[in-house]
Amino acid sequence: MRSLLLGGACAALAACSTCGDQAICGDENSGIVQQVNPPESSAPTEETPSERASDPVPQEEEPEAEEQVGEPGSEEPEPVVPPKPVPTVAPSLRTVTLRALCNAPGHTSYICGLKTRTKTVGETLFSYQGTTNPNRNNKYPEFDEIMGLPSTTCKTITLQFGADAYNMEPDDKVVLRVLQSSGGLEAEAKPGKIGNLTVTLNGGPFKVEGATTNGNSVVANGTAECFTANGVGP
Repeated sequence: MRSLLLGGACAALAACSTCGDQAICGDENSGIVQQVNPPESSAPTEETPSERASDPVPQEEEPEAEEQVGEPGSEEPEPVVPPKPVPTVAPSLRTVTLRALCNAPGHTSYICGLKTRTKTVGETLFSYQGTTNPNRNNKYPEFDEIMGLPSTTCKTITLQFGADAYNMEPDDKVVLRVLQSSGGLEAEAKPGKIGNLTVTLNGGPFKVEGATTNGNSVVANGTAECFTANGVGP
């Protein structure tokens, strides 16, 4: 029985024929046909559209967000720092002698600024620069000029003054005044004593004047605080 089956299989294999890519085996008369698939080929096969559609689609990486930078021309301009102003140096006051004022351009005087002179005032040997005219013999309240200027850079003037006590009574007095456009200011001294007077100047014309009640001459010395060396100009 086994030998009959083997013999039939062999006969069937012998009757295999090829049709296209498939092998068809069997007896044409028996009506039994067996389809044998060809062996798989090692050559790559082309994917069908359906197979390609089933493959996962790689996700594109999102670009990293760039730092927002303003458009050209939209940046705020840097603040402009103004240059530091050059400090102006204010002129400083200087001490100017009465002798220098008496020699300044435009001055008026009887005897003032020529040289330092001395006079005995009571018990003091007083050095002075200016004096009233002793020949006029003016008596207070009539004043005689010692010096004057048409204008000045001086802010203040401080004066010392006196008169000799010759023929003066204890009740007599020595008077010095500074007269300017804003008015006059005066100071008194007893005979044989040294008096002092400080006046704020307004920059306009001023005069230094003296008088005594018995007509003796008045002598004076002093200094001023000015913006210029001679008290009147640059």
